[in-house]
Amino acid sequence: MEMLQIGQFLAVVDRGSFSGASSSLGITQQALSKGISNLEDELGVRVFDRDTRNVTLPRFGKMLLEGTYNTQHEQEVNNQGYTPGRPPFSTFATDTVKRY
Repeated sequence: MEMLQIGQFLAVVDRGSFSGASSSLGITQQALSKGISNLEDELGVRVFDRDTRNVTLPRFGKMLLEGTYNTQHEQEVNNQGYTPGRPPFSTFATDTVKRY
């Protein structure tokens, strides 16, 4: 698993769609889909449930999101990038975990 794949995963979670995520990342939707597919192949599980209109997180996707949030928080604390009183990581991650 590469940081690029995690960034792509988080972009889809944040935007709620592959098209919105690809636009925010400045890549084609096809390239994003390939990156997520590679991540899923590597992990051996689906990280998103998709239909023609929605992208949702299955159980493992939720676990990956929470793990990503926790890892980012640890890195911020260890790198002293964490400021007490300021939410660590981006607040969308916490809000997204609550949403799912």
